[in-house]
Amino acid sequence: MRVKVIESTSDDVDIILSLIRLLAESDGVKNVSIGKDALLTNIYSEQPIAFAKLILCDEIIAGFIIHSWKFATFLGTREMYMQAIYIK
Repeated sequence: MRVKVIESTSDDVDIILSLIRLLAESDGVKNVSIGKDALLTNIYSEQPIAFAKLILCDEIIAGFIIHSWKFATFLGTREMYMQAIYIK
């Protein structure tokens, strides 16, 4: 089994949205209000506020990660903040 994580692109917006819905279902969340426009604006724009990656297992989409960056005040470096991770 070969697992890898790749950057998603705006071409993947429908895949990311469907994976977000699967995550919500597995967490028991009934109402998911995010849509394509929100993903395109906030993840796939010229100045994204978050980033989406696809998790592949043997070249088949197995999940996703959404993350953003934050500033570590006492270290003076950036740190990754993992907003969501989902693996089917």
